[in-house]
Amino acid sequence: MTSPTAHEIGPEQAWDELMARGKQHAQEAQWELALQVYTTAMSLCSDPTLQSDTARRHRVLKDLAYTNRCMGRYEQSLTILDELVPQLSTSDPLRLNVTGELGVLYRQLNRLEEARDAFYEQYKLATQLNELQRMCRAVGNLGMANYQLAQRDHDTGLLDLAAKQLQERVRLAQDLRDASAADPTKASKHDYYTILKAVGLSRLSICYSARGDNHRAVATALEAVQLETEGRPFSDSSVEAISRFFYGRALYRAGRQREALEQFDLPKKCSPAVAFCKEPSVEHCEYLQELLDAGAQMDTPDEHGYHALDYAVFNGNKTAQRIILKSLERNVSQNSTAEDVSERLDKRLEEARLRKHYREIFQDQMRPVLLSRKDDSLHRIRQTYASAIDSNIDFSKSFDRLKFVKYADFLTFNHFPRSNDGLTQKFNPKATNAASQHIVFISYRWVNRNPWARYPDNAENKQYHRILLAISEYLTLHPSLHPSNLGIWIDFACIDQDAPMPGISALPLIIAQCDALISLVDEQYHQRAWCSVEVMMVQALRERYGVHVWYEHVLEGGLRRGSRELKPEPGGKELGVERDRERVVFLERQCRLLC
Repeated sequence: MTSPTAHEIGPEQAWDELMARGKQHAQEAQWELALQVYTTAMSLCSDPTLQSDTARRHRVLKDLAYTNRCMGRYEQSLTILDELVPQLSTSDPLRLNVTGELGVLYRQLNRLEEARDAFYEQYKLATQLNELQRMCRAVGNLGMANYQLAQRDHDTGLLDLAAKQLQERVRLAQDLRDASAADPTKASKHDYYTILKAVGLSRLSICYSARGDNHRAVATALEAVQLETEGRPFSDSSVEAISRFFYGRALYRAGRQREALEQFDLPKKCSPAVAFCKEPSVEHCEYLQELLDAGAQMDTPDEHGYHALDYAVFNGNKTAQRIILKSLERNVSQNSTAEDVSERLDKRLEEARLRKHYREIFQDQMRPVLLSRKDDSLHRIRQTYASAIDSNIDFSKSFDRLKFVKYADFLTFNHFPRSNDGLTQKFNPKATNAASQHIVFISYRWVNRNPWARYPDNAENKQYHRILLAISEYLTLHPSLHPSNLGIWIDFACIDQDAPMPGISALPLIIAQCDALISLVDEQYHQRAWCSVEVMMVQALRERYGVHVWYEHVLEGGLRRGSRELKPEPGGKELGVERDRERVVFLERQCRLLC
């Protein structure tokens, strides 16, 4: 379901709804979705109605910094905060939040003295304003900064100070919980205060472990885990995962290894390995190494389908990647040759890199253009994509360029062109007619009945003639479109048939750049997995951005608008080659994440 646009309800209300939705996604640790929503809200700040409203802009920047940090995108977060902090006066309540966020970021970057100073400033501001919730967060974070400094410098005095500060964090969190339980107007905050206490207890347990007080460390960490079982699960699955890790860690150090592994490997929405890879840091990599040494599983996906390796690659943390790959190697090495193991690990790493590239190209570059909903959006995202491929060698290795066959050439060729027939051309953003270029994606099933066929059409060129008929009807529906500006994307011509992977990997990005997708529907079309994944992609794009068009061409009835009610599920559909199943499932998952 799409949300009302700013044009329909006004930019102020649209902004408010987006921020509320972003907050909900953030509370549920759905960071991809939160980033999408906050980016949209940020684009609304350019609306003439909101341009002078700096308070709204500051709020979005703060939430974007937080979301990027929670996704492990530290440099992006730091850039935002560097822009935002100078704009906030010391009396601005928002500075209280932003100072704390800056401290967390510094701690993740192992800039411990700067983190300690930021948290101390936040704690002083919160105390002056009598903001108990912010005091609670600030003193807990201050305690962790001091704990890390104590470990680095072997300073027992700092370790004692850290423990006292974390004890204060737990006490303040409990006071907030008690107040929310007694006051119905604060009931909605009870879960959040419970999380504050759980995090405080987990961190306090590592101070006790550092002192060698294993009994107290286990009891304190267990108390944190038990908070999650008191009522409904924590809204942030990462908190629950990290609480289980610290409990398992305390058990492990107390010599209770079997019980510890049960905590590390307990099937949940988020594993400890995923939680630490989401926000990589020197500290978190140390915890990942402890998981590896203990023999914990580190390949359980989270609720969004991402694995620990995906997050480690997203964030560019080589240490985390090395640790996770070592764990994966241990898992797949049984009954496998060294060559098999190497091939499987290379494949997993490549898939993770592809997911990262999708995010970098689509989310960061193409999506903001689509959200602008300007008349030339598709031309501009073609330019954006071409520029991304040209400027990044990793992108150019992973993804094919946008290609097409000119309609006039297709019309006279009399059968399906192959990728090496010389008809395919690359989109050139500098061409004189680039802005008027119109590209239609043709989605069809192979009808050649020969099971060994390497050609998609039958002897009568059935699908070729259907494409001509569908395009003719498309041109009739769009009389302003000149045939000389029409290009056709068709897989057999536009994906290199001798080296297909870059073309297949680019499929979601290619469909996003096409003006329309036409499905050649027959009795088997919607049963085919590849057809369904293409329909799923254009459906998601059409619903989310409103600039793409999907048509079905049926044998009796011609061209019609594709149904908005159709919900394709590609994963279980038919395939000519079963080994393509993994590719289809991968692309299906990417579509859900991208759109």
